[in-house]
Formats: sequence, structure tokens, C-alpha cells
Amino acid sequence: MQDSAFDLWQVDADWHGLLDAHDHLLDEFDAAILQGCLASVVKSIVVEHEYIDKDYRNVYSGFYSKRFAKQSSRATRLHFFDVAIAEEDLLTQGPDGLSIALDAKAAANGARRASGSTNGYLGNVVVRGTEYSRLGRCLLDPRKLALPFVGNPEGCLAKYSAQLMGHKLVVSAFPHQSQDTQVHTCAETALWSLFRYMTQRYRQYREMHPHDIAKLNDDLSWGRTIPSRGLSMQQVASVVGRFGMDAVMYVHDYMADLDEATDPDNWAACELLSRRDAMFRLLHTYIDSGLPPIVGVPKHAVVAVGLEYGDKPQVHRTGRVIPSSDFVQAIIVNDDNFGPYRRVLRSVRGDGESNPGYSCDEVDSLVAPLPNKVFLTPHEAERMATDIVFQLSAEHDLLGQWGNEVLVRKVVCTSSKNYKSIRDVAGDDASALLLPQPMPHFVWVAEYFPVSFWPERKAVLEVCLDATAGAYDTYPFLWVRWPNQLLINEGRIWGIGPGISDFVQIPTKTAAFSSISPNLSLFMDDTVELASGQL
Repeated sequence: MQDSAFDLWQVDADWHGLLDAHDHLLDEFDAAILQGCLASVVKSIVVEHEYIDKDYRNVYSGFYSKRFAKQSSRATRLHFFDVAIAEEDLLTQGPDGLSIALDAKAAANGARRASGSTNGYLGNVVVRGTEYSRLGRCLLDPRKLALPFVGNPEGCLAKYSAQLMGHKLVVSAFPHQSQDTQVHTCAETALWSLFRYMTQRYRQYREMHPHDIAKLNDDLSWGRTIPSRGLSMQQVASVVGRFGMDAVMYVHDYMADLDEATDPDNWAACELLSRRDAMFRLLHTYIDSGLPPIVGVPKHAVVAVGLEYGDKPQVHRTGRVIPSSDFVQAIIVNDDNFGPYRRVLRSVRGDGESNPGYSCDEVDSLVAPLPNKVFLTPHEAERMATDIVFQLSAEHDLLGQWGNEVLVRKVVCTSSKNYKSIRDVAGDDASALLLPQPMPHFVWVAEYFPVSFWPERKAVLEVCLDATAGAYDTYPFLWVRWPNQLLINEGRIWGIGPGISDFVQIPTKTAAFSSISPNLSLFMDDTVELASGQL
């Protein structure tokens, strides 16, 4: 395709031909990042020249245009396909012409399918004209890439569309880019990834570009903000607040030790959580709730976008109830020094392996975004749910039928819309009773699973909490359900009062029920549909 704004490249054993022909685009480090996750799956690449990228143009207008050195305001965009496409495919008529051709080629070649992404399409990467680290906005579907996941990974994905010669292509991804060291360093880049994801998933958040994000930091106590010298975690929290979400910051060295009751039959059986354990559990809960936190490790910041579960607990506890975070063997982060979707091990292995150079044990701080209608923090929600289970167990024996079997507790925040959309398809009589109930915009849901039910995510106990409740409210739950019983707190739901006399207990035919799990997408499943929701 000569004399065109587009080049089509076929990739055989490798893609060095592309790199050699466009050696001005990528340096060796950037090329290695892309090859690391794409080289074994990509079959065709379309190079889109003279691309006007809104993120890079924002940075260029705010900073690079003011420099003496000449630098182009335009970028290049690379489109990656896991099927071999031809020039005539790109020239087909109609907005769906290319998608139809890709679908046929993907079916014929056994290419991996993933809901929410165009078949045959891996995604796209913007290459900007910066002096250092040229990888700009990167939108790649992790379910189609050659990534070293070894467990059961789940993560935050949103749908993004791209126009290629009039054809619409869709990819589900979590946005990623490298820092340019001038306008955005690691913290600003992590914030950009978080904001770009939240903007795409939820309409009420305005779109933010890198230079705009850098200017949200109006703390001049250390001097000018651009060129950037990086952000402290306090400044990160401030920027999240100015974006429109409530920020909650945790610092490892200043966290109080937390007591957790672990045995519903014995109030005195408490386990003292270490600061590190408490930090990891908070990190897990925020990711599991679809609220990607900014994570601080020594001299660096990344955004946590997913979890990798193992089949067995990774730690040993003595209590009857264990948190679902115990099954997490790694978290998945977007680190601007590497490619997207990087595994970070829970602990450094005995052989010293810790890639990308740190483990979850080294997390020293995190800033978590919360919708401004969520007042309860994860620890408060977990404590409330545990207290409610203790109180009701004395009368209703909620968990007695499971004998001494260990129970797994999962606590997530979700919108009432997501909750009801999941329960609407459940088809059980208890869910049918819950669908007409008034709910706050957000709820915290604590689910309990016998450890033997955990692989199928079948819960036997659910506590639904009002996320707008205060930390010391009386009876802050909306309902509790357990095998063949549903307890509705009409006093809370209908605003009657907090008295126990307002509880309504209803027999049901439902013993175990599916976990709501509304927030994350399976990274290794080619049939799952992405959850949708409005905050």
C-alpha cells in the first residue's frame, strides 16, 4: 500500500522487518516491550501514519509546543491482528466489512475469541514522537495475548473502539502507556490509566488527558509541577479527588493493627492481622470491587488492574473463616516500565524470583478510588458483616450445618444496578424477592463459601450492607440470606427505623447460590461477557 497513510505488514517468524523499516518509531527497549506480549500471536500489523492522538496532542499543546526543539505533534498508531489480513480486506465497503472478514478468518484459523473484542483483532498501540519511551496509549486484550498467567486471572476491562479506514474495531482492555519523564512520570501515568478506565466504564466521569492530569496537582510547595518530578502518594490522593472520586489512602508504616474475629462460635477467637496482611487484603478488596488502586512500591507507582487466584490458600490461618484474598497468588498491574498486565507475586519466591522487581510484600502505600456515594471502607464493611453474622448465628445458626468446614469470606462493593442484573438471571425464589426492594446506589456484599464450594463460587450466606451507612450505625444491613432463609431489614430499606422488630424472615427454596462477581472479567475465558454498570 504505497502513497498511503497506512502500511500493511505480514508477520511470519518475527516482525523485525517492520521494526527495520520504521526504525525511527521505536527504540530497542520499546520494541522489546511490544514483542514480549505480541510476537507469538500477531500475524498482521497495520501502521497508521500521521495519527492525531488526543492524549499526545494534549501533552504536545501543553508542553512540547513550547520547546525550541522541533517535534511533530502527530503520532503513529499500530493495529495488531492475530490473523493474516490482505489489502482487499481493508478496502471492503461498509462499516462492518472488515469485521466480517476478520470473523471469517478467525473462525477458519482457530483464533482465540473474546467477548467484547472484534474477532481477529488484538488491539492498538500509539507511538508518539517523544524523546524517551515512545509507547503511548496501549489498548490490548489480555485474553488474546501471550501472557504468563498460571492461575485463574480476573481483571478490570472496558470496551474501546478504533476507526481504521472507516471500519470500526472494538477491543476490551485496561489502558496502559509509558511515561515521557517530562509531563507524566510513573504516578501521573498510573493516574491516567485509572481515569481512562473509569471514564470509559462510567459516563459521569469526564475524560482526562495527561497534561490535564499533571495540572490537577496544584501543590506548589515543592515548586513547579511541569516538568514533573513525580508525585507523592498524598498528591496522588488529591488528584483522584479532583477527578471526581473520593480517595482513600493507606500507608503501611502508619496502619493500625487490625483484630479480626475468625470463629462465629467463639467471640474470643480473634486473630491479629499484621500490617502487611491487612494491606494486601485491602488491595485485594478494591481490585475485586472493580476499583483499581494506585499502588506505591519503593520509588515507584503502578495501577493494580487484576488478580490471579490459585486453587488453594496461599497462607495458613487457624480460624474457621478465612478471607478470599488468601487464594490470590499474584496481582496484575500496569507498570509504565514494562508492557501491560504484569504479574506481581504475592511474596518473593525462595529462588529470589520477583518480576517486575518487586512483590506484594513491598507495597508500602496505596490510594484507592471510591465513588462519592460509598461511605463505608472495606475494613468497616468486613467488620460489620462479621458482627452481623455473629449476632444472627446465636439465634439462627447460620453456619452450623457446615460443621467444622473452613468458610471463605468474600467482600466486594458494587452498584445496585449490577447486583440486580446478576440476581435477575439467577432464577431462584430468594433473588426474585430481592429484585423489587429499594436499594442505595451502592452496596457492600459479604459472601461466605464452604471451602469445598469455592472453586464453583457457590455461596451459602450473603450479607448485603448499605454502603452509605455510618461506621457505627445500628443494623446497617439490607438483608441476609442463608440456606432456605431470607431475612429482610425492612426498617432500613423503607426508612421505618433500626429496630430488630422490623426484620422480616421468609423461608425460601434456595440453598446455595452463585457469587455476584460483577466487577471483573476472566482473563482466560473466551465466552464471558463483560459486566456493565453505571456508578
